[in-house]
Amino acid sequence: MERNGNIDISIIVPIYNAEKYLSRCIDSIRRQSYNNYEVILINDGSTDDSEKICLAYEREDSRVRYIRQENAGVAAARNYGIKNARGKYVALLDNDDYFNYDFLKQIMVHDEQNADILLFQYINVTGEHTKKQEQVVLEKICTESLVKKGEYLQREMFCPTSEAIKQSTIVFPWGKAYRREFLLENGIHFDSRIKLCEDVYFNLKAYEHAEKVLYVHYPAYFYFQNIHSAGKGFNPKVVEMEENNIRLLDEFVNAKPRNKEYMKAYDNCLCFRYWSCCFSYFVHPQNTKKIRQITQEMKEFERRTNIRRAFKTLPKIRKSMEKKEWIFLMAVKYHFYVPMLLVARKKMKLSRG
Repeated sequence: MERNGNIDISIIVPIYNAEKYLSRCIDSIRRQSYNNYEVILINDGSTDDSEKICLAYEREDSRVRYIRQENAGVAAARNYGIKNARGKYVALLDNDDYFNYDFLKQIMVHDEQNADILLFQYINVTGEHTKKQEQVVLEKICTESLVKKGEYLQREMFCPTSEAIKQSTIVFPWGKAYRREFLLENGIHFDSRIKLCEDVYFNLKAYEHAEKVLYVHYPAYFYFQNIHSAGKGFNPKVVEMEENNIRLLDEFVNAKPRNKEYMKAYDNCLCFRYWSCCFSYFVHPQNTKKIRQITQEMKEFERRTNIRRAFKTLPKIRKSMEKKEWIFLMAVKYHFYVPMLLVARKKMKLSRG
């Protein structure tokens, strides 16, 4: 089904110790109703049987390319895939997720729209099986007849409780198709300096340059949430990571004039990132440091990231935050560190049994 010998879609799959779910992932591509594609499997230094699985698929299917690299992270793997892809469109697939049957067909159905980015619905899968599924829609954000782009989508990304963020539709790079030439021409790539939430920075740059972003009403992607994941656990490195992230975000945001609504949304984002940092480190029960030392570290973090500028918007963004988040941040804003730390730690211990 190739047109003039060209490949229409390149699917890039970064892989790291994914032997348990990898076959399901790759099989979902090979079962697609549209066949003019290539699969680029990039093994990021796996130590399990992922390589054996990949090599078997490469031998069996000429559309599959297998690449092994030393462990360099998902950003490096994705960048290698984008650089070496041959398709008109690039679609990213995480190694434990999988595609719906007509995903690739839907990309090509909308090819004549000449969009730089196609956004799709996804289905949230919790646990070992697909018993609990939730189709996520974004009709309040945009429709096939109403195309949003640029600062609008960036503002939605910055608001942690907006419809877009809660449903993750515009944030993550999966569940989308990017026109490859658009990415290459604008130098859009994953920044290997970012060790946490690198997806956000990638799509901020993508939306900054996109002339046309189209939302497609089709649940294209199955997003698997591992209930045993430690993603919300104690992370002593999160402070350094977030400081780096905020510095890069500041550079991006301040590179051009922004309107008040945009900056309000960005301040909202900074407040949320600070809250996440507190949850993962400062007030986490596994942080055994004394309250006085934690308080000092929080103040140092605020000073280095200029987070207190964002605190000025807290009264204005109350509706966009969870009540407990807003109360915690308001207490920190007015320097009630010790009582708030004690209360937050106690509640976290109780919630964890």
